[in-house]
Amino acid sequence: MRQGAGGCAARIVVFLQVDARSGTLDAMRRWPNWGTWLLYLAGGFGVACATNEGDTRAYAPPGSKKTDSGGAGESGAGGSGGHGGVGDAQWPDGAGASAGAGASAGAGASAGAGAMGGAAGSATGGTGAVGGAAGSAGAGGIGPCGAEACSIAGTCVEAGTPNPSDPCQACLPVLHGSAWSKDDANVTCHDSPYWTGVKRELPRTPYQHENAVSCHNCYAGTLSGTLNKIHAAQAAGADLIELDIKDQDGTVYVEHNDTGGTSAPTLVEVLADAALKSGSQLLFIETKETTPTESYLRAVFDHLMAHGYGVAGRPVVLRTFDALRNNLLIARKLLATPAYASLRKHVRLHVLFSRNEGSNIAALQGKVRKCKNDGFHGVEFEYQTPNLFGALTYAKSLRLGTSVWTIPTSMGEAFISALRDEVDAVTVDYSVSVARAVIQDNNALIYLNVWDQPATASSMRWYGVSDASLHQAPVNVAGAPTTESLSMGEDRFGTSLIFKAADSQSVTFFDADQTANAGYFVAVVVNFDRLTLPDGETQEVIGKANSGGFALELFNPPGAEDTVLRFGVFVEGEYRYATYPASKLDGSQSYFIIGAYDGDGAVRMWINNDATGTTASGSFKAGVVQNDVPVLLGADPQVGPSRFFFDGKVQMALVQNWKNH
Repeated sequence: MRQGAGGCAARIVVFLQVDARSGTLDAMRRWPNWGTWLLYLAGGFGVACATNEGDTRAYAPPGSKKTDSGGAGESGAGGSGGHGGVGDAQWPDGAGASAGAGASAGAGASAGAGAMGGAAGSATGGTGAVGGAAGSAGAGGIGPCGAEACSIAGTCVEAGTPNPSDPCQACLPVLHGSAWSKDDANVTCHDSPYWTGVKRELPRTPYQHENAVSCHNCYAGTLSGTLNKIHAAQAAGADLIELDIKDQDGTVYVEHNDTGGTSAPTLVEVLADAALKSGSQLLFIETKETTPTESYLRAVFDHLMAHGYGVAGRPVVLRTFDALRNNLLIARKLLATPAYASLRKHVRLHVLFSRNEGSNIAALQGKVRKCKNDGFHGVEFEYQTPNLFGALTYAKSLRLGTSVWTIPTSMGEAFISALRDEVDAVTVDYSVSVARAVIQDNNALIYLNVWDQPATASSMRWYGVSDASLHQAPVNVAGAPTTESLSMGEDRFGTSLIFKAADSQSVTFFDADQTANAGYFVAVVVNFDRLTLPDGETQEVIGKANSGGFALELFNPPGAEDTVLRFGVFVEGEYRYATYPASKLDGSQSYFIIGAYDGDGAVRMWINNDATGTTASGSFKAGVVQNDVPVLLGADPQVGPSRFFFDGKVQMALVQNWKNH
């Protein structure tokens, strides 16, 4: 609503409309001293006015009529010498009551006229001022640009907008109406793990990394079907309940597609479920709305607040695909306004990216950077994304939360196990209970990831069977790999190890035998420098192969056959291999390679979590034969000197004891 000829009186109507929109009870919850305010307004006392003139993110700079300075526009409203109102300690974020309007011939509170007072509550202002500690230029509260913007360098900046030079600062009118404020709700602005503060006990890996399991599309076409699916997911141990939502004619529905349907259950119906409300699971909401509006996102937030979601220890994650990011921009604005001050710290904003985005890793990294700059909190990648670790490690360097979707029902244990220490959440079609068990499985043998370790160091840390088993491997010395550090635009980000076969470089771990009757699970992130080998030549990426154990290697069989990438284990008297043509690999990309054998079945391999093009072995039922050599990265271990040295780069490598799941 725009200001009319009635000046301040017209804007009092706006104030009352905000309350009326949510209903009396909601208004009382947000402004508990509402009766005091109404008496104050009706009595003709000093009034600080604020506008709310539309939903766009561009605001005009302050002016004598259009903005709400409490000065020239309405100087003297209420008259000097009127009784000051009483600030309220329960005003959102302790903002206090409206400061200064009508004070000293309407000058307002020292150029901060109309600012909702900075000092929290219960201070009685001076003559004609409410919450008199409001102070200059609206310091500590809503300033001359109103409740949905900040006055910064003479321009009204939309609420929630991050500081272009520091995304850990933002326009937060409830904190400071005339300056950037520290965004205390931005979980990417501290060094704590992503789920710090969440009350639910999340599954932890042997290295103590928390990884939440999300029930994919945890709803159905009917309310009863939806609630049955949610309750089953809760019973199975899901940590996150994924609900897709969209708006239709002013109602928010839980539905997968924004195609005009109205037969699905409503969000209100789902949120009202007693078992969901009393549970500890976090809502993992994906908005599918293709034409988002403020009224739609307000309805979503109002429903969450009315039913007790989005509170300390149980945040809500609001997500959408990059093409629909306007949903999150609107949400970001609303969360920075007084109406949703209590919700702001307990809603996280995530952007999802599709698989093909990884084919242009520089562009994908640029979009990830934009998520950080826009004040969002997390990013989610399709689990088969090319150059996946170039995206994941870059996101982690920005302290963004990370997640992958959607782990399939078939072989999901392999993808979860390989990524359990790399992401903060996995969305699964795979069994929720088994996914949780895989994350917590105490089967770790070796874990190395050097992406965030200094490339100038003389050693790199790696872990044995747990986080308490910390070791150091020499680098940048004779016989050890050298290091490189890559920036944006590369297939990997951060530090990697460089192996050169001519220099006989390798990393020695330890004699990591698996348990009897079990197999091995191996995963690496690798960039190949040589993919075509002479006849009969082998280059080992990682292995423990000496009449036992396992090997992941490049091999060119003697004769006319081409070089293959293969993963093998020593079972029933010989090595049994899964293979993949090396001609399908590209030296300009990084590959996430998994090899697995669990003691009962085939030897398998996946390239970027995809088995397409690989050839599995036959089926076997026997444990891998143990031996007495250590696991080596970059060479083949022997009782004597090592051999089969590797040309390429490795960023991550892990080995696990592997059994049937």
